[in-house]
Amino acid sequence: MATYSHSRLSTFEQCPRKYKFKYVEHFPIGDRKSIEGYLGGVVHEALRRLYELAMAGKIWTEDRLLNYYEETWARLRPGEIYIRDEELKEEDFRKKGRDMLSYYFHAYHPFNQEKTVGLERNISINLDPEGEYRAQGIIDRLAVTDDGTLQIHDYKTARSIVPQQYLDEDRQLALYQLGVQQMWPDRKNFELVWHYLAVEERRTSKRTDLDINELVDSTISLIREIKQAIQDDNFPAKESRLCNWCEYMSFCPAKIHPLSLENMSEGELKGNDVVSAVDRFVEIKRHIAGLKNEEEEIRQRLIRYAKDKEVSVLAGSDKNVNIRTGSAYKPQYADLTEGKESERKKFIDFLIRTDMIDQVFSYHYLSFDNFIKKAKYDPRFKEELFSFIKSFERKPELRVTNKES
Repeated sequence: MATYSHSRLSTFEQCPRKYKFKYVEHFPIGDRKSIEGYLGGVVHEALRRLYELAMAGKIWTEDRLLNYYEETWARLRPGEIYIRDEELKEEDFRKKGRDMLSYYFHAYHPFNQEKTVGLERNISINLDPEGEYRAQGIIDRLAVTDDGTLQIHDYKTARSIVPQQYLDEDRQLALYQLGVQQMWPDRKNFELVWHYLAVEERRTSKRTDLDINELVDSTISLIREIKQAIQDDNFPAKESRLCNWCEYMSFCPAKIHPLSLENMSEGELKGNDVVSAVDRFVEIKRHIAGLKNEEEEIRQRLIRYAKDKEVSVLAGSDKNVNIRTGSAYKPQYADLTEGKESERKKFIDFLIRTDMIDQVFSYHYLSFDNFIKKAKYDPRFKEELFSFIKSFERKPELRVTNKES
């Protein structure tokens, strides 16, 4: 069963065809890296080593940090480095990496602002109680502040900073937070921290339990979309400005045409055909929009029919539609706004006092649903337990499956 990283999920969102090249066909690209990817890897390694020694009580000087960076640049250099911008050379990027590390050194020396408890920490995340949907990742640095807040640090070497609204919706570090919560369910305070080294900025964000619940739902939905694409072998190319950095561009079907304009065949567009092609394109787009509306109407009709007949599988000619409905359980505090954390604390104290804390794998509602419905709790505390949780109707979910499924 596949385990999905944020990078893997993002690749599918960016371009399904790239996902197929990389994760389905495992298309070989040899010992070749983009300069941006290589720079990021070397900077991350230098910071990892810096904190590894700091945890052992040895604080590097700036010169020693930069020397290690230079040694690592030479040691890890791939066979081929791809530089898209013809005005820039490898030396320009190497120097930029030095500048990033110098900034970080002066901003955080002697690196004791918080207690580092993990470096390049591999983390596994269960997205559902049955373990059907799993994610994984590597936390650049995990730290604990004086007030007990767990910080998840991430180093960015991009030349621009992401607006705060997107950081507050970022999937990667939020998934890592869920993984950390599952490892330490008694912890309640978390902070996501991004270090934008190229622009010398530090940004933070926090997630509520409701945010995490929504994240899990959207991630599971995306994984199901990927599984369906694999089943249908449907991986269309999605062109964007990111194509210029794609390592598969030279053999991508969406890029073969612009790379071969000098070999245009007689069957390709001529000037007089452009208007007709554009008109047809607009017509198709309108048709697709109409189909989406029709899809939603049929979806609601299928849901109503399944509910009336009390069935969960509806058969088509060669496919089935599985409809998942019903109620589930989640903790009361999942919908609480900030400032009402006392309710959460009462519940955690209750779980600890009754020795149930070890049976609750995570605070996502799917785990609670499994916990309650399978009666894993001590029956002596059932009444008190149910005072902390509530039942709610789940949004109906439709999945297309094969007949044999």
